[in-house]
Amino acid sequence: MEAIEQVGLKMRLYVLRAYFSTVLDIAESKGLISHPWRQFIMCHKSDIEAKYSTNKRLLPDIIKEMIESYNKSTKFLETRISDVSEENARLYLQQQLFSAVGYRQDEINKMNLAETT
Repeated sequence: MEAIEQVGLKMRLYVLRAYFSTVLDIAESKGLISHPWRQFIMCHKSDIEAKYSTNKRLLPDIIKEMIESYNKSTKFLETRISDVSEENARLYLQQQLFSAVGYRQDEINKMNLAETT
């Protein structure tokens, strides 16, 4: 709470947690992160708990995949776009257009958008 006040924001911690949860909902709906991993990152008891308690720890391969999924989700968390090039903007727009007409994120990921006109 002190860190929030030091930067001049006046909000309760649950506001940030709600924002984080909503962002992960969006990322999940776009196929960027799985529901069990989303729950795990939010510190909820979830399906992944069985793997955690059975193995007594998460396997390195699972941790790596979780990190990659989370990194793909951060574009929804960031409040500033730091690296916007014309090419990135074009690719983002293409993804949004394909999504708007009904393509799933996994289908869009298989497309070579850089060569699509």
